[in-house]
Amino acid sequence: MSHHRSDCLVSVPLLLLILSFLLPSFFDTAVCYGKIGNNLPRPADVVAFYGQRNIRQMRLYDPDQEVLTALRGSNFELLLDVPNSDLQRIATHYLEADTWVRNNVRKYTKGVRFRYLSVGNEVQVMQNIEGAVSDLGIKVSTAIDTRSLRGVPPSIGSFTEIFQIFIAPVIDFLVSKKSPLLVNIDTYFIYANNMRDVSLEYALLTSYKNVVNDGSNIYRNLFVALLDTIYAALEELSGGAVNIVVSEST
Repeated sequence: MSHHRSDCLVSVPLLLLILSFLLPSFFDTAVCYGKIGNNLPRPADVVAFYGQRNIRQMRLYDPDQEVLTALRGSNFELLLDVPNSDLQRIATHYLEADTWVRNNVRKYTKGVRFRYLSVGNEVQVMQNIEGAVSDLGIKVSTAIDTRSLRGVPPSIGSFTEIFQIFIAPVIDFLVSKKSPLLVNIDTYFIYANNMRDVSLEYALLTSYKNVVNDGSNIYRNLFVALLDTIYAALEELSGGAVNIVVSEST
């Protein structure tokens, strides 16, 4: 198994938060906060719920002002997404990025611990946002998923040829800023789409059998196998110094 250190954010319904603790103990675990649904609890109640269960890291998919206000003083670390609808405008000029950061980040920095900002995979947007937050110590990155990968076993992992066109300049940016790559690893959906070749135990980290042998590395769960596949793909594009933050998992 790779010796890189990864953080993990687990996307699960609030009533199933306990599933996040099935992940290996070497991960820092957080939970994504989605707001699509009916009869949702108040943001203040959700923040309190996280605190009661000692969940100290959160991903928020858009800069919801009510949620950001509720997070003040919570001491949670936050991964905040820049909505896709804002990306084109931010890419046009640094001042647009500065305005976005001022309204959605700086306004809350006295009470909210922003750790990462996730933006689209265009380097110009990433550069503009990074320039607007460089004095705040917030890392700027982008989130990818495992559909961009090819190669089994993990040691020969790489990104698909088409995806390399987009991700190569992003990796160069991440290396230059010492920022991590955000990755969504949805092992259950991989199982659901390929039950013939992927066992439920392998997908849910409960297998006690060796499933993949890769030289001296032995894999009993798909999650770690995918992590090492991504690290191999990064190394192929001169991104061996880039760490991974798992920004979502199901």
